[in-house]
Amino acid sequence: HRRRHFASRIAQNCFLDKLFDIFDQCEDLDDVDSLHKLFRILITIILFNDVHLLLLLFENKFLLKLMGVLEFDPVFKRRLNHRQYLERGVEFQEVIPLKPDVKETIHETFRLQYFKDTV
Repeated sequence: HRRRHFASRIAQNCFLDKLFDIFDQCEDLDDVDSLHKLFRILITIILFNDVHLLLLLFENKFLLKLMGVLEFDPVFKRRLNHRQYLERGVEFQEVIPLKPDVKETIHETFRLQYFKDTV
């Protein structure tokens, strides 16, 4: 019950906006220690496994920020490059014309699968 309450508070109070603003500041300052702490905070939020919160995190508004925070996993000696891969390393090739909503679903599915496989 507490987990659900905490997850709903995160979703309602612009917490993610603030968290990702802090991420931007820490990344600009190359504050690796704080970036590692943000990684742990975000992993904890993900592990709540709250559907509403996960859908919010994977919206286009937050997706690249989410992947940016996840680049700073303290387990790894070097920084991972999730954003670079998602922005430049993948090229969608449309063999037949698709409706925009179908294309968006394909992109969302790819991003979720990438997240599942790498994080």
